[in-house]
Amino acid sequence: MARSMFDSDLRLSTMMAELQTDRDALIALFGRDRSTHIYGLADLEEQYWSRSKWWLRGDAAVGLIGIPGSNTSVVYAVSAADPLGTKSLLADLAAVGDLPQEFVITGPTGMASALSPSRRIDWVAAHRKMLLVSRSEPIPHSHLEPKSLGMNDAASIGTLRANDPDAGGFFYPGLLEVGPYLGIFIGGELVAMAGVHVASHQYDVVAVGNVFTHPDHRGRGLAATLMVRLLKELRSEFGSVGLNVEEANQGAIRLYERLGFEQVMDYDEAVVSGIHG
Repeated sequence: MARSMFDSDLRLSTMMAELQTDRDALIALFGRDRSTHIYGLADLEEQYWSRSKWWLRGDAAVGLIGIPGSNTSVVYAVSAADPLGTKSLLADLAAVGDLPQEFVITGPTGMASALSPSRRIDWVAAHRKMLLVSRSEPIPHSHLEPKSLGMNDAASIGTLRANDPDAGGFFYPGLLEVGPYLGIFIGGELVAMAGVHVASHQYDVVAVGNVFTHPDHRGRGLAATLMVRLLKELRSEFGSVGLNVEEANQGAIRLYERLGFEQVMDYDEAVVSGIHG
């Protein structure tokens, strides 16, 4: 009886989080702090919106994003306005089964403690969001010329990423059509790449992603070469250029700072692998 009452109270609490069908409400919420919600705004594009679910409770928002061409479930729970409320909403949604069994999530620092009572968490790591705010300082880079990457290069990208079991980033071939991707080839082999994760001309935002260099070719300025060229292109098209980077990747953070990025938020990323019990 007590358990039944608890479940009913939890469901009532979750129902108070409105299943959001008013995109303008989310645009207004994320628009208050565009620098931290580049991904959130881009996720409101029609190609994602029509496949997604969003819950809103006060200033706490959680989105289950449907990504065309990807089988990975992605949950967006980044919060500049109410991180504590967002963690509470996440805990409620996970407990009553509104979130899938397995998903990748970005959300407030410490969100694992909100999810762990009901979900198994395979991996969690501190990250930072960064925003391009100034021009790059002079950076030593390679003389090798970047080339544009397209769908015909998907196999080469897969081979490059397979060379390092710790290769981070979220990639599927459809991203090659979201925004520009550049690569450097040596002897016909793709050894470095950089591109975008999300891009929205409607909301004037873009996020750099999948910056990766083959382990045997690091320290040669290849990432800097790609980023200088990529940022020149993105600056001309978008008002807000951002990126996400794992806190442990200090080498990348130093490069991004020299390129003109500044930190705007700490947050966590996690991989959830199932339901307890």
